Amino acid sequence: MAKTKLKWPAAAYEGAGRGLSLVDAYRCGELIETCFADQSIRKLPAREGLALSHVTLVRARAAYRVLRALGIAPETSPLSFAHLRQIDHLPPAEQRALARRVVKEDLSAKQLERLVRGRKGVSTIAGFQLALRALAPFDDGRLDLTADLQRAGELSEAEARRLAARAKRLAEVLRRLERAL
Repeated sequence: MAKTKLKWPAAAYEGAGRGLSLVDAYRCGELIETCFADQSIRKLPAREGLALSHVTLVRARAAYRVLRALGIAPETSPLSFAHLRQIDHLPPAEQRALARRVVKEDLSAKQLERLVRGRKGVSTIAGFQLALRALAPFDDGRLDLTADLQRAGELSEAEARRLAARAKRLAEVLRRLERAL
């Protein structure tokens, strides 16, 4: 698909390294909602020549939707980009109530996330549960993590060290998790 002639914020072309301001996120979300509402966002960065991930664009769309629902301009929003994505899936009345609470209690995005997870009807699945679900194909035989270990010798020494260190860290995390459960 060819690149469109839309005017994306400059930050969308410069990359995620510098971070996306709320104003830029709002503009990206607005373009997604008005021009790409019926399309998958996954391939949008490549199609549009953007230096942002599709995840960042999904979050930008969330920020746009919440600000629109609350009637708040991004330039004057007391809520951050991180706050807005936490409440996108909630009904407008709950969004307003939580937005007021964030401002009144000066809640961080992490504190808001915990509040949202604790609300009735919102999944309260723990991070470790999600991680173990992701590992399930390796545990139940659908995938074999060690199927091509003979290729380990093809890795550079630096890459082998990095992967060995990661495996060691993950093994320790899994041991702690096992003890906790």
